[in-house]
Amino acid sequence: MPANLTPQYLKAEQKFRAAQTTDEKVEAVKEMLSTLPKHKGTEKIYAELKHKLAEFKKEQETARKKGKQGPSFKVPREGAGQVALIGYPNTGKSLLISKLTDANVQVADYPFTTRFPAPGMMKYEDIQIQLVDTPPVTPTTMEPGMFDLVRAADAAMIVVDLGDDASLEQIEWIIGRFAEAKIALVALVASNQCHTLPTDGVVTIRTFILGNKDDAEGAADRLEVIKSLYGEKYMILTSSAETGDGLGELIKKIYQFLDIIRVYTKEPGQKPDLTAPYVLPRGSTVIDLAGRVHNDFRQTLKFARLWGANAYSGQSVGREHMLNDKDVVELHT
Repeated sequence: MPANLTPQYLKAEQKFRAAQTTDEKVEAVKEMLSTLPKHKGTEKIYAELKHKLAEFKKEQETARKKGKQGPSFKVPREGAGQVALIGYPNTGKSLLISKLTDANVQVADYPFTTRFPAPGMMKYEDIQIQLVDTPPVTPTTMEPGMFDLVRAADAAMIVVDLGDDASLEQIEWIIGRFAEAKIALVALVASNQCHTLPTDGVVTIRTFILGNKDDAEGAADRLEVIKSLYGEKYMILTSSAETGDGLGELIKKIYQFLDIIRVYTKEPGQKPDLTAPYVLPRGSTVIDLAGRVHNDFRQTLKFARLWGANAYSGQSVGREHMLNDKDVVELHT
């Protein structure tokens, strides 16, 4: 017997597939249960959802118990991507997070203010990107959880103080120390996700360098030295978290660096929803989008209609058509 799932259920299921945290998954499953049609054809789906809900509630309880033992370095990914900030003490990481996101972080002019990861959501047009402030690193101080945190991130930002003569040595040490832990902080990787090379177990994390405090005395000279040594290997940006200089460009560059695209969907005869795009790796195709909307669509999709910069309005495209940023897609199954 067919399930005959309602649009309300499919919307709840979409919310579940986009959920990043256990709490979000619990709420989405509850919504799926409340909107699931009750008849013989949905009995199996109902049982599976009840089982999932029980498992997620166990995870919530486990997380609560661990929370009582102290803060964790595991930061659940939220939004369109996760970027970890790495740097020595007093490079301005916490002030950057405070200026760019909604995070409530402690900002002070003395070292080691940040003791545990502090995530915040940075808005870029119609999406949000997660930035994570991390405890400072030095040759004598490195929190054990730092490696796992960076290894799990989509990208990393090495933050240095352009007012500090030691900024060049700090970049060198950070790259070398993470390499010792088999984490390669590199400018480019095969995709927008970190991955493990099967030969030696090295995890590659796409990384760029931010020279903060670009208004400090001697900052321009130090920046030139950094560019001469690392400019061909890494994207190098500058900013002043104190004055706000360069922060607008930084937000845009972070989005571009993640190498992702936003794709909107619409139903036949309806206007597209331009408030909640699907975020996909650059190079994704129509069938990749279909699988994100609903897993069954990978098998049932016949064709799609496309509205975008590289297509005429309503153009019929196949399953393997490559999508571009801000495309609007109408899926036909």
